[in-house]
Amino acid sequence: MNFTVKMTDEADEDLNNFNVSEKARIVKLINRFAENPLPKNEGGHGNPLGKKQGKNLTGLCKIT
Repeated sequence: MNFTVKMTDEADEDLNNFNVSEKARIVKLINRFAENPLPKNEGGHGNPLGKKQGKNLTGLCKIT
């Protein structure tokens, strides 16, 4: 199941600040994550963030 990734205007501007090869790598990672955004321990591509540095990021994942 593929999910749709919606980029904010700010994220799109940030992406355009990268060179072509960096941008391609980032887009590839985003597309891979969109295929299965679950954490790796649930068969997906994300790394769970949990609670870090006093912030509760449980339920959110980092794309690597």
